[in-house]
Amino acid sequence: MFSYGQKREHIKVLQRFLHEISYYNPRIPRINPDGIYGQETSDAVKIFQREYGLPATGNADSDTWKKLAEVNSFYYPAIKRPDVFGKDTVIIPGSAGPAVYFIQVMLNTIGNGYKNMPVIELTGIYDAPTERSVNMYKRVSGSNVGREGVDAELWNKIVSSFNKEVIL
Repeated sequence: MFSYGQKREHIKVLQRFLHEISYYNPRIPRINPDGIYGQETSDAVKIFQREYGLPATGNADSDTWKKLAEVNSFYYPAIKRPDVFGKDTVIIPGSAGPAVYFIQVMLNTIGNGYKNMPVIELTGIYDAPTERSVNMYKRVSGSNVGREGVDAELWNKIVSSFNKEVIL
């Protein structure tokens, strides 16, 4: 499914979230993002889960990822990350990695406000359910209809919608 390098990158994203949150919540241990899901990371995840009302399992499940993104965006409301995209970069079906995780988390959060928007499993892979959700967001928002995938313009619209959903 994921290569060893992709798994390490996903773990680093998790660790970066925890690291950033630790500056504002001193009960979260400050861990170094090394891409290794060892005892230190598991303990930090457990403490984060306990702090934010989730079952303290130490596993980074989809509820934990969603809460990490929510808490991180509270501390950093402008979660816009244009550095994810080069000028002509487009995330398309089959793409995988942390940017796809962010898209999935954000669309799930935005989807709370829409009756028919599907909940996406947080896989980090731009799969068919992710594509359906992206296309539904495009239709609802009137953004990038007819274009494939997520480009920088659509990314920024999704981020803006996410921030409004989380901050309100």
